[in-house]
Amino acid sequence: MSNHTAKVLNFLQKNIRYSYNAPTIYRHLNGKIPLNTIRQILRRLTEEKKIIKLTRGFYQGKVNSKVLKILEKPPTLLHAITIKCNSLKLQKRGEGAKRSCDNFDEWFKFNHFKFVRYNKNGSGGMWTRRFWVFEDRDCTVTVHGNGTVELFIGCSKHPINYLEFRDIYNNVMGRIDFLSPFVDSMITQIGINKDYKLLELDGVRSLRLQEYCNAWFQIYKKESIGVVRFESHVAPRLGLRDAFLILEGLSSGKGDYDGGELGYV
Repeated sequence: MSNHTAKVLNFLQKNIRYSYNAPTIYRHLNGKIPLNTIRQILRRLTEEKKIIKLTRGFYQGKVNSKVLKILEKPPTLLHAITIKCNSLKLQKRGEGAKRSCDNFDEWFKFNHFKFVRYNKNGSGGMWTRRFWVFEDRDCTVTVHGNGTVELFIGCSKHPINYLEFRDIYNNVMGRIDFLSPFVDSMITQIGINKDYKLLELDGVRSLRLQEYCNAWFQIYKKESIGVVRFESHVAPRLGLRDAFLILEGLSSGKGDYDGGELGYV
């Protein structure tokens, strides 16, 4: 790469947020490179796919890993979290405790849970309800007949940090306090992500790597929010206390929640 080419490319990379035409680059470089030479360099760099040509002769640098570290440092956030625990109260009610069963069923109905059968012909089933917490964040609670309780926090479009996760968890557990005490609480699935607004995938829609049976990684364009997401999913079966300690250190970034009072529906 010639000295002139390196100067033009370096200028575009340092000003990656903006686009320039040849005369503007000529002025920014104090006229040290002839205008026609700059035009030739821009055409050559475009053919080599080192820069991007926009409309009406404007050019823009392409984001690479070095530039990206300078431009964007997105926080590490969380989504797709599954928590499992067991309700001692449900486990101890017993098959013959008809009155106890009726009390639980009435509580589920009163709190707008929906009963879903495991299959059309079977008698068993589960109670489920989606709690809206704040903005587009929600948590689906599923209670099985054997006393297992599952919480699923989706929020893929609006991922959360550790403090938001903790507040959502505490809020929802308060909604189902009637079923307490809970034991054997653990996280069985969690998604960890970084979202880049300036990065673009060139010639590929997504990349996916499944290294282990309980962990996988992918990079893809999340069209719904206009970002390129670096995402990892793991199924750790990790005790809740240990999980909180790990997630507190991992996700220190800021989400959208401002710490105000949580509402619910």
